[in-house]
Amino acid sequence: MRLFLKCLFVLSLAAPATALAQADAPDASAATTPKQIKEFEKAERLTDLRHKHLWIAYGAVWLIICSFIWRTHGMSKATNAELQALKRKIEAFEEQHHG
Repeated sequence: MRLFLKCLFVLSLAAPATALAQADAPDASAATTPKQIKEFEKAERLTDLRHKHLWIAYGAVWLIICSFIWRTHGMSKATNAELQALKRKIEAFEEQHHG
């Protein structure tokens, strides 16, 4: 289960990274004016800003998911330990009264 979760986490990070790597670039063979270059740079900065917000949100979601899994795992271990303690008490009680 842990290996599956680790693999899922790594794959989920790889998918957006490949999408971000495919950024649109201007055609180098076409003649561009300084105004076009300035507009392109402005659009590129806005796109980068959106990508930063996307990564922050994506990381926050994974942080929430991982903390939920970690907390659930801890609660499960505590419940299992308590259940084992109750089983031992019942066995001791049965041995005392039926033994």
